[in-house]
Order: sequence, then C-alpha cells, then structure tokens
Amino acid sequence: NGFRPVNPDVEFVGIKSQGDHIAYVIDISASMARKRISFAKRELIKSINKLTGEQRFSVFLFNDTNHSRPEYIKCHPTKSNIQSLEFWLSQNPATGGTSPLRSVQNAIKENCDVVFLLSDGEFDSMSMLEMIRVAKQKKTPIHGISVDVDSATLKQIARQSGGNYRFRR
Repeated sequence: NGFRPVNPDVEFVGIKSQGDHIAYVIDISASMARKRISFAKRELIKSINKLTGEQRFSVFLFNDTNHSRPEYIKCHPTKSNIQSLEFWLSQNPATGGTSPLRSVQNAIKENCDVVFLLSDGEFDSMSMLEMIRVAKQKKTPIHGISVDVDSATLKQIARQSGGNYRFRR
C-alpha cells in the first residue's frame, strides 16, 4: 500500500532509537584492541542488518583522526553494501589515540537523525562540549555506548544531547 512508518526503529548495543538516517561513530583506538574492537564491529553489523531498506546508515571510525569512506555515508543496508563494509572494517585495526570530535561533527553534518557513539575511553572535555553544542543545535541525539569502562564523558554527552547511555562490560 506504499505506507511507510516515519522514523523506523533502530537498535545498537541495547539502545533503541528511531530514524531514517543512522550514524555509527566507532572507536578504533589502540585501547579498543582485541575483544573490544571485535565486539564493536560485530554489534555494528548486527544493527545495520536489522535496518529497513528505506533507512540509510553512515559509518565513521575514529582514533587520532576520522576514518570514513564516501560509500559508507548515507548508504542503504543492502547485502553487498554490508559485505563491503565488513571488508573495510577488517582493514581497520585498533591503533592510535582517542579523538571522536571530527567524526561526530561529520556525522551531524550529514543530517543524520541519530548518532551512536561507541568508545572505551575518556576524551578531552573541550571536544565533549563541542559535540554537545553541535548536537543540540541540530537536535540530533548522541547515544553513548561505553565498552568495559563506565565513561562519565559519554554519559554526559548522551544526557546533554538528548540521547541515552549504555555501559557494556
């Protein structure tokens, strides 16, 4: 009948949200090595596999810098796109420091409806305040997911941007 629900559901690491365009901002810094990065990549693919064909996703990986590819920005969750994404993820090992600001700014600049920010680390408060400011301006909630470390920083970003926070051991 052509009816399409507005802002279909999406779930990532137990946080449910809604949106047509979902941004995933994933920490690939050195501290994410081994189990943490495997968990993050597995959960990312699991979430994208549950998106509807109408939804789009964008993936931003970060360590000291932003890592993104045009083919994974505003991308539909087709089987070939997901397989290609899995290969790209496998080419990005955990190295470097933790600086999510540029990736979050890029996600919000793409006019996504929601941002999922997954990390295990704390980062400087200036970048945290800037992320909150940009998210509030665009009315884009940032959901914070912290892996192995209960992050006060991610908790504050989520709360102040209208998102939810999840600590995953």
